[in-house]
Amino acid sequence: MTLALVFVAGAGRPARRRSATPARDRSRRMVRAVQPNGSVGILVARRQPGNPIGWLLLVIAGCLFLATDGGDYALLAYHHGYHLALGPLALVLDELWMPGLLLLFVVILLFPDGRLPSRFWRWALRAYCALYAALLAALAVATAAALIGRAIRVDSSGGLVGVDTG
Repeated sequence: MTLALVFVAGAGRPARRRSATPARDRSRRMVRAVQPNGSVGILVARRQPGNPIGWLLLVIAGCLFLATDGGDYALLAYHHGYHLALGPLALVLDELWMPGLLLLFVVILLFPDGRLPSRFWRWALRAYCALYAALLAALAVATAAALIGRAIRVDSSGGLVGVDTG
């Protein structure tokens, strides 16, 4: 049934032509990545609310969705010169793709029933969560430090390329 929903929603259709902008290609690819995570996450979360796999898949889909929209917004704000008010927030959201994808390791670790197989894996999950929290903190500090009071340059996909120090 989920496979049928994915095909009905358009993920199974190949693109008929290549778009002229890399941002649009990026958005299409990201939709194809978000759709299965979101569909399976909704299915598992509705049928088994106590299973963390469904909720993690929804968080992954949300991170990828926000990263795509953040990149597109940053592209408009900085590359095309629209000077939109939430440009710095869009650059921060654009960086959510990596933390979202890193959560897939936790989903794999908890598969199939949402529980860890043994005590060793409990220790490994704690260590992974500590490293994950350190990554999120470092990413937030680095992005905030780069954005405060500096001219920002983005590439054609909306990602942060450089910060002018002058």
